[in-house]
Amino acid sequence: MTVGIASVGCVRSTEGDAISVPSVATATRTSDTRTSVPVPADLDAEDCSARDIASDLGDPAESVDVMRCYGDWALISIGTLGDTTSLVRHADSGWVRFAGFPSAMCRGFAAAQGAPDELLVNFPDCAENPPGGDLGLSVPMSVPSCDGMGIVVVGNAVDPASYASEVQHLLDANPGSSYLRTDRSCPSLRQADERGNAIYAVYFYAGYTHGEVCAAVRDRGGDAYGKVLDRESDPAAVVECR
Repeated sequence: MTVGIASVGCVRSTEGDAISVPSVATATRTSDTRTSVPVPADLDAEDCSARDIASDLGDPAESVDVMRCYGDWALISIGTLGDTTSLVRHADSGWVRFAGFPSAMCRGFAAAQGAPDELLVNFPDCAENPPGGDLGLSVPMSVPSCDGMGIVVVGNAVDPASYASEVQHLLDANPGSSYLRTDRSCPSLRQADERGNAIYAVYFYAGYTHGEVCAAVRDRGGDAYGKVLDRESDPAAVVECR
């Protein structure tokens, strides 16, 4: 469902796609930070500063422009010319990237993680346009970003004859979970089983730090295990939790 925005401005991403954001006042610029106003009352301006976000992300402060703050979330552009637009969130470890735009992350998944309602229009509606491999279940297949996000996998389906029934059973047994197809997702996931069959994984979002992932693994128990969604990790590796 598309979320309406009363007043919309557009920011261009590197690829030229428009990013819809609510209109805001002209950004206040200083020598070390560029921060758009207004900042919500529940978040101090210094907590949503370009300097703090840049420090946590490892980017030069002068290259980060905070376009809008949403409590624990912020929409930023990175690059001296605003080359890329990203949504970041504040976690226990500080500010972390949630998604870059344009994004392949499903709107339903972004909404379930608490992304600001006003920005959900920028995520594809997988219910209307399901990605390749979607099983047509009660929960659309998700396509999370490969940006270092941790997940806890609670089950896999590898038999083509029973993909739909197995995945739906896992979703029903784990309310709030999502599912993905590994060969439509990140290279850090095993792309097929030993017989060459596609793998569907049912999982929960688990944060961006080792501590958050391991806490989520312990909370789920059983055969749950942690994985990192990125483009560098060994597909055979899991997050080691003691």
